[in-house]
Amino acid sequence: MDKRNTAAILPLDGEWDFAYTRLAPDPEHAVFPGEEEYETRIPVPAYWDDCQDRMNFTKFWSRDCLINPDYRPPAFPIGLNPPDASLPTMIGTGWYHRTFTAEAAWADSCVTLQIGGVALEAWVWLNGEYIGHHLGHLTPFELELNRGLKPGEANELIIAVSNGRKDVLGCSIRGFKGKGGGITRSVCIRTAGKAGLGNCYVRTDQSLHSLYWEIGVRRSGYSIQTLSLDWAVTDGEEGAVSSELPVIACGTAASSDGDFTWTTETFGLKPWSDVSPRLYRLEFTLRDGSTILDHKEQAFGLRYAESREKALYLNNVPIFLRGITEHAYFPETCTVPTQRSYYRKAILSLKSMGYNWIRFHTWVPPEECLIEADRLGMLMQVEAPNGFTESEFLDILITCRRHPCVILYCCGNEVQIDDTMEEKLKRMSEHCHRLAPDCLYNPMSALFNIELRMDEKESGYTKNPVPHNAVRLARVEAFSDALSPWIGLFSYHSMFHDMDKLNGRFSIYHHPCMIHEAGINDSWLNLDLEHRYEGTRIGTSLYAAARAYMTKMGVVKNSPLYYLNSCRWMSLTAKFSLEKARLLSSVSGYDYLGGIDCHWHRTGYAVGMFNEFYEPKPGFAPEDVISYNGESVLLTNCTPHRNLQTGEAFSADIFVSLYGPNPIKRGLLSWYLEDENRRICARGGWEVRDVPNGSVTPLGTVHAVAPAVGGRGAHLKLRVRLSGEYTELTNHWDYWVYPNGTKKEEFSGIRVTDRLDRESLSYMSEGGRILLLGSGPFPALLTTFQLMTGGRVDGNCATVIYDHPLTRQFPQEGFCDWQFYSMLEGGEAVVFNNLDIPFDPILEVVSSYKLIRRQAGIFELAVGKGGLLVCALNMHNNEPGTVSLYNSMIRYLSSDEFRPKTAVTDRWLCSIMDSGYNTTPELAKIVYEDMGGQVHGSSDLYSQIR
Repeated sequence: MDKRNTAAILPLDGEWDFAYTRLAPDPEHAVFPGEEEYETRIPVPAYWDDCQDRMNFTKFWSRDCLINPDYRPPAFPIGLNPPDASLPTMIGTGWYHRTFTAEAAWADSCVTLQIGGVALEAWVWLNGEYIGHHLGHLTPFELELNRGLKPGEANELIIAVSNGRKDVLGCSIRGFKGKGGGITRSVCIRTAGKAGLGNCYVRTDQSLHSLYWEIGVRRSGYSIQTLSLDWAVTDGEEGAVSSELPVIACGTAASSDGDFTWTTETFGLKPWSDVSPRLYRLEFTLRDGSTILDHKEQAFGLRYAESREKALYLNNVPIFLRGITEHAYFPETCTVPTQRSYYRKAILSLKSMGYNWIRFHTWVPPEECLIEADRLGMLMQVEAPNGFTESEFLDILITCRRHPCVILYCCGNEVQIDDTMEEKLKRMSEHCHRLAPDCLYNPMSALFNIELRMDEKESGYTKNPVPHNAVRLARVEAFSDALSPWIGLFSYHSMFHDMDKLNGRFSIYHHPCMIHEAGINDSWLNLDLEHRYEGTRIGTSLYAAARAYMTKMGVVKNSPLYYLNSCRWMSLTAKFSLEKARLLSSVSGYDYLGGIDCHWHRTGYAVGMFNEFYEPKPGFAPEDVISYNGESVLLTNCTPHRNLQTGEAFSADIFVSLYGPNPIKRGLLSWYLEDENRRICARGGWEVRDVPNGSVTPLGTVHAVAPAVGGRGAHLKLRVRLSGEYTELTNHWDYWVYPNGTKKEEFSGIRVTDRLDRESLSYMSEGGRILLLGSGPFPALLTTFQLMTGGRVDGNCATVIYDHPLTRQFPQEGFCDWQFYSMLEGGEAVVFNNLDIPFDPILEVVSSYKLIRRQAGIFELAVGKGGLLVCALNMHNNEPGTVSLYNSMIRYLSSDEFRPKTAVTDRWLCSIMDSGYNTTPELAKIVYEDMGGQVHGSSDLYSQIR
C-alpha cells in the first residue's frame, strides 16, 4: 500500500507561558490575562503541582491561588470515618499561551489541535477566536483549527484549563493526586490534506464471520466529490515496519457523502481473548484520486462479548470474570503513569494470580494501559466518573471501543438510581449499544435504590424473596447486558456460608452478575515500605504518622509480626469468599477489592493481595491464589467449621467451576489427606465423565475418617486434583484433628468461673488458681472471625499466638487459623489501654493501626499466692477445638509451668470490679458505601471558581 502522506505533526510540547486566575473563563466574553500576568513558564505536559518551583515567586502563588480546602496532613488516631488522604493541590484556572508558525500550505489542509488530556476541562482560542471547549479528564480530544488559522504567519494559541469542577468525582481525581490541574498529556497540531481521517472502528458480530468497518472523515469545508479509502489487514508484531508485514486482506472503499462504512468477511483472522490475545494491524489511506490525503494505522483484535441469560460469553466461549477493583493509586508518580512498562508489570502481576479482568472504579485508564491490556490479554470495564455528563460518556465510548480489551462500559459507582438517574442510564445504554455493539453495558456498579438503601414506600418494593424494588430492577434490566449487585456477604460479612440463602439472593436477577467489590478486608500497615516514598510527591507523611502513633502506643516493635499475621488472616478470608462466589451458578464474575493496597482511600487502605508496588503480600503466593482464582477451579462446600476429633467421619462435596472452550469428556479426580509432616493419612479417587464447560458441576463426595493423633492434635490438608485431556486443577482445604474425647476435663484445685467476686480474690490470695471464661470485670470488645473492613477504624486485623507453655499444647502456627473460628465468633478481647498494668498477652487480638487498642483474648495474672488465667474467647460450645483448648488451659493451670509474669494485688482487682467498666462493645456503624465518592452540591468556595 502506498503510504506517502501529506499528513504532518507539529509538536507543541515544551515550555508555555503560564498565568493563573481563580475563576474559569466565560468563553463568549473571555478576558485574557495581560502580558504581565504570564509570570512564569511551565512545561507541557505536566501537572501544576509538579511545577511548584516555577511558581514560588509569582504573585498569584503568594496571594491569589486557592489551595485544596480538603487538605489535611495524615494523623493518628483518627475518627470513625477517615477522610481520603490528600495533598495541597492548586485549584483554579491555568492559562497557557504560546505562538506557532503555520505553513502556507496549511491553507489547503485539514488542521486539528490534538490534546492528549487535561484536568479537568479546557477552552481553546486561536488568534483571539474561540475554538471550542472540552469537558472531561479521562479522554484525549481534538479541535479543528481551520476557522481561525493564519497560514504562513505566526499564530497565537491560548488554552485555559480549570480543575474547579465540583460536579464530578472518580478515583483518578481523588486522594493524594486529587483534582490536580494541568495539561497532562502531549499537545500537537496535525495536518492532513483537504480531508483527514477521523475515528476508525472495526468490529465483528456473534458469528465472528463478518467485519463491520466504520471510518470517519473530516472535510474541513472543502468540496471533494469522491474520496477513496485504501484499507489493509496485516499480520505482525507491534513496532514492525508496516511495509514489511504480510498482508492478509486489502481493498478500496469509496464514499461521496462523508464517512465510510462497509462489510467484509473476517479473512480467517483468529479471535482475540484473555487467554489468546491475538492482534493484527489495520491500515487506512485516504485518497482524492491519486493524491494521498491522510494515513492511519491501529491495532485490531477480533472479539465479541455477549450475555446469554445469566452467563457471559467471549467469542461464543463461556467466560468467568476474575477481576480486581482498580482504585488509581500510584505511589511512585502520584498521578496516573504514562509509562507502558508500569502497566505491563501490573497486568502481568495480576495475571500471575489468575485475574483476567480489571474494573476501573469510576475512571478510564490511559492509552498506554489499554495498549498493554490488548497485548497481554486483560479484559476491562471502564466507568464514567460519578457526576459525568453525556458528552463525557460518549468520549469514553469513542476512545475505548477500538481496544479489544474493553468489554464492559459502566456509568459509575454506588449512585442512587432514582427516576432521573434511571433515565440517564437508559440513554447511555442506547449510546453504548449503538456505538459499541460488540461490548456489554453494565448500568451501575452496585444497584442502590434497587437492592440497597431503598425507599420502601416506592412502587415496586417487595420483600420476596429478598428486599428489592422489582419494578425498577425489571426496567433497568431491560436496557442492560450485565449487572454488578452489591452483595456484602462477600466482603463486610464474608464468613456467611448459607449457600441456599445466597442462591436465593441472586434469584432476583435475570442477567449475568459480577459481584460488586468482594474482599474489602484490611491488613496492618507494612512500615518497611516507608522509605520507598522518600522523594515522591506523596511523601512519607502517612507512614510516618502511623509509625509515630505505633511508637506512642508501644506496638511499633511488633509491627512486622502484626503485618504478617494480618496478611495470613486476609488470605483465609479471600480464599473462602472467592470460592463461595465460584460455587454460585448465577454468578459470572467478581471484582475483588483489592488488587493492591490503595492508601489514598480513607487515609490508609491495605486491602490488596499485592502491596502498592505489585509485590505479593504474605499468604498470597501466586501459585496458591490461582488455585481458587484461575479460569477453572476445584471447589468444596466446607464451612468455616474445620475442627475434627480422632475417629470422626467427615465428608466434603467436590465441585468444579469449569471455563474455557473445552468440557471434560473423561477425567480422573484424586484426593488425599496429609498431616503437617506431609504424611498421607487417607486417599481416594474416581473417574469423572462429561463435565460441561461454563458451569459449576458436582463431581462427587470425599469420605474420610479423621486419623488418630497424639498429644496436642494436628493440622491436616485435604488436597484434591482433577486431571483431564485439557485440564489439570488442584486445590486444598485445611482441617484440624484432636485426640478422641469431647469432654471438658476437671482438676481439683482449679476453679472455673465466668465472674469474679470478693471470695474469688481471697481464694487466689491463698494460692488458688482460677480459669475465668469471658471478660469478667475487665473492659472488653466483641470478637469475630470477620476480618475488619478496609480503611475503617473499628474491628480487628490480626491475631498473635505467642510462644508459651499453654500454646505449645494446642495445634497452631502463631495466629488464629480456622481452628479458632468458633472461639472468635461471639468471643471477646480484654482491652488493656486503661488497665495500667503490663500488656503481656498469650493470645493477642490486634486492632486497627488507626485506633490502637491493646487487646488480649487470653492472658494471665499472679494474684497473691495463686493466679488467674483469663480466656475471653467463646468457650461455650463442645466442638473439638474448643474442648481441646479448654483442657489445655486446665492442664496448664494445674502444672508447675503456671508462673504469670505480671502480678496484681487484691486491691487492684477490687478497683477493676468496682469501676463499672462498660463492657458493651463499642461497635461503630459500618458505612458500607463509599460516601467520599459521591458528588454533592457545590460548596460556596467551589461555586466561586466556576
